[in-house]
Amino acid sequence: MIRFILCIAIAVSLHPNPVFGDSTRKVTNGSPLPRFILNKGEAFDQTTQLIWSRCSLGTTWSKGNGCMGTPHLMPLEDAKKSIEKIGDGWRLPTIQELYSIVKQDCTGPAIETTVFPGINIEEESPYWTISRVEEVPILIYCIDFRNGMVDGHSEGFPLAVRLVRNAPKTPPSQKERPR
Repeated sequence: MIRFILCIAIAVSLHPNPVFGDSTRKVTNGSPLPRFILNKGEAFDQTTQLIWSRCSLGTTWSKGNGCMGTPHLMPLEDAKKSIEKIGDGWRLPTIQELYSIVKQDCTGPAIETTVFPGINIEEESPYWTISRVEEVPILIYCIDFRNGMVDGHSEGFPLAVRLVRNAPKTPPSQKERPR
């Protein structure tokens, strides 16, 4: 019951904020959303000015094959340490940033798989954010890309990681052709 109430509170608190998604996003002819510029294993979001890793942490980009490997599920502290080793400006997203790539107009997966391949909708696909749940500060927000649900988990719970970084002042301009 507490989890249900928490989910409702989170959904209500997220919905009115316009940064949290755009229900008009559509994919046509199987091509990437026009808001993303793809460059190998990275996706530049022209709306938020963020660069996303197209693959989950633990998988690697392979041209023509997408994301290869199995995502590493890890507690929040291990995720932070792994990201620190990677460096290059990569970090965990905030709840607003991660929710901005949730696909609002469909059922699972709730992420554009042309841009972010490798989401397995048969399994739970919760991803860490760096944002604490204000009402329950021992929990950290996460999003399950299987269904787009926002939830909160304790830091020791093993979840997947999608990396993000701020774009340089001169954004990428080359589009990769969709597979």
